[in-house]
Amino acid sequence: MARIMILGGGSGGLVVANKLARGLRGTSHEILLVDRSPYHYFMPSFPWVALGFKEPEQVRRPLKNLEKKGVRVLQGEVREIRIPEKRVRVNGEDLSYDLLVVSLGAEVKPDLMPGFEAAYHPWTIEGALRMREAIQRFEGGRIVIGVSGPYYRCPPAPYEIAGQLDFALRARRLRDKSEIVLAHPHPQPLSAMGPAISGVITEILAAKGVRFEGNFHARAIDPERRLLLGQDGRERSPSIC
Repeated sequence: MARIMILGGGSGGLVVANKLARGLRGTSHEILLVDRSPYHYFMPSFPWVALGFKEPEQVRRPLKNLEKKGVRVLQGEVREIRIPEKRVRVNGEDLSYDLLVVSLGAEVKPDLMPGFEAAYHPWTIEGALRMREAIQRFEGGRIVIGVSGPYYRCPPAPYEIAGQLDFALRARRLRDKSEIVLAHPHPQPLSAMGPAISGVITEILAAKGVRFEGNFHARAIDPERRLLLGQDGRERSPSIC
């Protein structure tokens, strides 16, 4: 029996597992999905968790549900991939495969941004819950949405978060006491997607009173002075970063 091993139970791994389960039904193939978490988390909903619109249990499903479709699920940490030998080391055990799908995703690397521990983010479920606590404590001031580099998981995410913050602050009657600034390395909002889309997003941000500051390349966060520092010497002072 040929074994197809999928590393990662995020969106990519889940789609592959479901498609293979349907396409190979009735054949002599084993589909094995490996993930360190027992759950699939729908990451696009993490900002909703951070803003209090969703709870963690509402944006996750047990990966074991795949076993009803014929996909075997193994919870474990992938420590090594040995391509020549067609083996993967998981939980201290070597597992063989015939076909390998790697969909491990991207991880937050806080060590690449000095002072990152002082910021809040919705890139993980833990980060989203921590960000929720900070927003619940917020009573007005400046919120800076800082983007650390031009490449990150979801290009529209900072703009979505800006819009959701605007909505949440209006609901709490804090919007007139608050300023939202989006500091981004791109010159215009979503400029990589072309002028038409960029123009629409610019209008939406303006309508919501969100100030976009382009060509801002963040280099560090100064926790003591509560500043987001740019490579060109610009400094932005947030209440939440």
